[in-house]
Amino acid sequence: MSKFLNLFSFAALSIFVMPSLAFANEGGAAGLGGLMPFILIFVFFYIFLIMPQRKKAKEHQLKLKSLKENDKVITAGGIYGTIARVSENDKIIGLRIADGVIIKVEKSAVSDIISDDSVKIPDVVKK
Repeated sequence: MSKFLNLFSFAALSIFVMPSLAFANEGGAAGLGGLMPFILIFVFFYIFLIMPQRKKAKEHQLKLKSLKENDKVITAGGIYGTIARVSENDKIIGLRIADGVIIKVEKSAVSDIISDDSVKIPDVVKK
């Protein structure tokens, strides 16, 4: 965490203080130099926020496209279940949450695919 703070303080120093010192003798910022802090802020946000989010969204879309019957999933609402069927328009799935209970869920509501060894689906209903 301290490395991140050091990097952040260096970036803030280089973005806000250095350009003002460079143009102090000239009487004002001229040309591209005045826009440099904004350009550096945009580059910082793009590299550390936008790029990772795009990558994560792309991976999630690939997961959603690969859904098939008998996959165990968890929805955004926290419902665990097994995919019983996928509709023809490929936007709605039938999710089996108990014996004989199938609910319709939009495919985009699936947050993750559960592999057999990663998470055990909780068995809270006693028979």
